[in-house]
Amino acid sequence: MGLTSEALECLPDRTIVSMGVLISKYARHGQCAAALDCFQKMLTEGVKPDLGAFSWVLKACGNLGAIHYGRKVHAEIVERDFHTSTAIHGSLIHMYANCGYLNEACKVFSCVRNSNVITCSVMITGYIQHGCGFQALEFYRYMQQHGLKPDRVIFLCLLKACSSVEAIKEGRLLHDDIIRADLELDVTVGSTLLDMYSKYGSLDEAQEIFNRMPIRNIVPWNALMAGYVQHGNGLATLELFERVQQEALGLTKATYLGIIKACGSVKATSLGRRIHIMLLESGTTINGTVGNSLIDMYAKCGIPEKARRVFDELTTRDDVSWSSLIAGYVHNGCYSLAFELFEEVRMHDIKPDKFFFSSMLKACGNMKAIDRGQMLHGEVKKHGLEFDVVVGNTLIDMYAKCGRITDAREVFDNLPSRSEISWSAMISGYTLQGLGLSALEVFERMLEEGIPPGVTILPIVLKACGTIGALECGHQVHDLHVRQECKLDFTVGNALIDMYIKCESLKDARKVFDSLSGRDVVSWSTIISGCVQDDQGIPALHLYTQSQKEGITPDRVLILCVLKACGSAGTIEMGKIMHDKVIRQNLDADLAVGNTLLDMYTKCRSLEESLNVFDKLSNKNVVSWNAMIAGLAQHGYCRSALECFGDMLCQRIEPDSWTFSSILAACSEAALVKEGHRLFKAMETYYGIIPGVEHYNCIIDLFSRAGQMPEAKKLLRSMPVLPDITTWMSLLTASRMYGYVDLGLKCFNEVAQLEPDAAAIYALLSHMYADFNLFQDACKVQELKKCSSAWKKPGKACIEIGDSIQEFIVGEKSTSDTDLSRGLSRLLKEQGYTPRLDMIFETSENETGDLSRAWEL
Repeated sequence: MGLTSEALECLPDRTIVSMGVLISKYARHGQCAAALDCFQKMLTEGVKPDLGAFSWVLKACGNLGAIHYGRKVHAEIVERDFHTSTAIHGSLIHMYANCGYLNEACKVFSCVRNSNVITCSVMITGYIQHGCGFQALEFYRYMQQHGLKPDRVIFLCLLKACSSVEAIKEGRLLHDDIIRADLELDVTVGSTLLDMYSKYGSLDEAQEIFNRMPIRNIVPWNALMAGYVQHGNGLATLELFERVQQEALGLTKATYLGIIKACGSVKATSLGRRIHIMLLESGTTINGTVGNSLIDMYAKCGIPEKARRVFDELTTRDDVSWSSLIAGYVHNGCYSLAFELFEEVRMHDIKPDKFFFSSMLKACGNMKAIDRGQMLHGEVKKHGLEFDVVVGNTLIDMYAKCGRITDAREVFDNLPSRSEISWSAMISGYTLQGLGLSALEVFERMLEEGIPPGVTILPIVLKACGTIGALECGHQVHDLHVRQECKLDFTVGNALIDMYIKCESLKDARKVFDSLSGRDVVSWSTIISGCVQDDQGIPALHLYTQSQKEGITPDRVLILCVLKACGSAGTIEMGKIMHDKVIRQNLDADLAVGNTLLDMYTKCRSLEESLNVFDKLSNKNVVSWNAMIAGLAQHGYCRSALECFGDMLCQRIEPDSWTFSSILAACSEAALVKEGHRLFKAMETYYGIIPGVEHYNCIIDLFSRAGQMPEAKKLLRSMPVLPDITTWMSLLTASRMYGYVDLGLKCFNEVAQLEPDAAAIYALLSHMYADFNLFQDACKVQELKKCSSAWKKPGKACIEIGDSIQEFIVGEKSTSDTDLSRGLSRLLKEQGYTPRLDMIFETSENETGDLSRAWEL
């Protein structure tokens, strides 16, 4: 179409019909301004428009958003008495709705005597176009009440409305109506349904619709891929993409965007590079959303330099390009590059938005750069973003990570509206600073304000409970999750296990673990770690064996947990198997793994293996040396432990409190009084380490073993810290050894007050009385033991036969092993073993004369 004036000059006869045709052609071809110009000339020349001309010019006004001219046309229509026409009503509604004047559109609609599908469709489209999804759904109910049957177009519009306002209930009801209208298998309707369910996260329903579709073009594939990647299942997206390629469907921009995002989410670097090459070979211009997605993908795959290359090759860059690269740098810890790029943003006169500031504040938090963070906070205020919830959440996180929890709370309190992330950031901040009680108070306030906790915030709250050992509170949070009828996923399940373990409730942790429908490597690592902490090494190893049957590939954390379990249980063969896994996974250079291996071999009484591991450690830290010193001392090589300590000092490794605990214990074991006393003094004098009760215990034990009881008592009186059970037990043992009966009785009384159910003190005191033939006093001690309900933790031992580990507990009556046990007792008797009978007291009639028990192991 040419210019209006030229087209008008060419008209041989300017009539209503000819000019009306010209206006309609302009409007149909998108030349709306020309249509208005033609209409104006029509009025100027006195040609009276008909209904058709009015309809087309109203459409042109709507498309242009020319509300003022549209109102003039409306006035002209009323003046010419055309406003009662049903046909003109639809055009007026369209014009007002398109211009965003929905109240005027509603007024016109209310004047329609017999509304039809078309007028309802225009109203619904207008509401959706301006983000008023719920009002659009209200109009659908109006249609149903008035017996109007929606067509395919209306259903498509309404499905988009449900997606935009996340109206899942209404969406499912609409789906039922679509099935009754026999439109579910329509490719476009089916694709839109699929898209709606995908955005809800109802991926099973989306997949069912996809499977039922008889004909599928690329659109439903794109929708399903986008749904999977949006809800964190990037692997499913990659699988769908393989099927798309097998079916040789034409790839669209949406396909590429979905698969690029999926590659970033699962770090599929190789496929991501291949997609990039495919884009280049197809001649696609790498700009806009595609270029920005590639920057994001490479950054998430840990290749920030490749992300920068894509950025540099963009012919046009928008704000998202800059913010994506900055976010990528921060994600990969390239904080200096992020700050440099942020300065470039300022040089290019780009106004930083909330996403720029959010990334930069995150960098400040990770770096603990409080000065830079405060400067950025000042800029945030200048740009009027102080009360933006995204920026506010990052400010809370930044201040919390920098240890400025008061500033974090001030930002939180000043936010006019808070998202779940705001509450999560504040609770996480308090937990990070060890202020679990404050974290729980914020959570309680959140519940009081009627905000339901999502699955993202519950793990943080559970961590707060674990931090302060708030078991009862942890139970309440667990109950809250159960009442929400949410599926127990990995994140919440693992957080519950961890919380119960930190609250010393392994039984509850095991219940949660057993109830999980699926367990990941974190689940297994957490429960095995809990067993090790509870001194249940054998159950921990049984759990590990079960994890292998379920196909779990052990990672670094799980291997560390199992090595500790091997050390706890003393299972050398299993330890060697794990050592082999360490080597195969190239973890032998990892210092933490090496130190744990060293500790495991030491506890398994394999000093040779410990020394081999120690010698192979390329970088030894204080933990490595401490473990080796402790291992040598435990195996009786006390002089070697002292030499090892000397080597450590030569390597300029600064000893810590644990170092002195181990070396003083070695001195005590070897009765090296002078060396021990010299090292004890050197702790504070030369290394600034204030001795704790464990160090005093070593020296008291050293004096006691050497028979220097006066020195031991003198040190006891001068201790600046309160003696503990170990202190009194050392003195009680020495008192028995050297005949200090009065001191032994005092030690007994002290331990009885601290831990009245400790059976060892009753045994030591009774033995001491027996040693001096004070059998009546010894019997009294035994009676006192019964009255106090004192008990001794049963001894445990285990054997490894192939892949099986069997644990034995003293006093355990296993029907399968009783005969073997008795046979071993007989064999020992035949070999000349004689139990000590002088310690068997006739404490009751039932036990008198039954000496056969002395032979039971």
